[in-house]
Amino acid sequence: MALIVLSRPDFIVYYPLIIFFIISSMKPIQTKNKIKDCIFILVPLGIFAILQMIYNFIRFDNVLEFGARYQLTSFDMNYCMSFTFGKIYQGLLLYIFKLPIIDPFHFPFVYLSSDTSLVNMNEICYENKLIGLIAIPILWIFLFKKYIYNDNSSKNLKIFTNINIITCIISIIITTCMAGITENYSIGFKLILCINAILLLLKFVENKNNSNEVNKLFLILCIVSIFIMLPITFGEQYSILTNTFEFWR
Repeated sequence: MALIVLSRPDFIVYYPLIIFFIISSMKPIQTKNKIKDCIFILVPLGIFAILQMIYNFIRFDNVLEFGARYQLTSFDMNYCMSFTFGKIYQGLLLYIFKLPIIDPFHFPFVYLSSDTSLVNMNEICYENKLIGLIAIPILWIFLFKKYIYNDNSSKNLKIFTNINIITCIISIIITTCMAGITENYSIGFKLILCINAILLLLKFVENKNNSNEVNKLFLILCIVSIFIMLPITFGEQYSILTNTFEFWR
């Protein structure tokens, strides 16, 4: 858990999810053992955190500075990594609602939206290829989540889903303001949301007991995923493969 944050500081926003699983797993354990387990978790976290903060202070004069502001660039990183309403609005809008480009005349026909910019909403903000959450078919299951929580056994799943959604929104805001708007930076929260969506889908299957509506939903998600995600995945590798085998280009 400590190394997650040391590899990428913004991943600390996922700690609530980790804590949720830890607390859920500790419910049947006696109080004495809960305290012991918490100590075993907190001690190594504390050691790593203290060592990293000492290093940050010695190198950057700030315990919360991990070095991103000191990268070699012509931009003023203090300004580029500032939190502003314009960047937050643009980040939420694009990370959630950005649609892929459909071009029926060029193989593989579906592409990541490829707008590249260094300025958004009159703010310095990096933007590159991206597909929004709304264009990922498996995530559409979130639209049906209120029909899935129909018994007490769904309580933990409901809490997990709510924490996950809030965490991912915070992650989008931090990612936009500290780094930019591009597909590479979205992998973390997209993966977590997809895992959550699969859990919701499995719970839906369990509740409906393999009914026709579940089969139809599953079929729709599979077909749409193939027609959207497969061309995008192939398209991202197409130019690399082309240049590899047709090197004269």
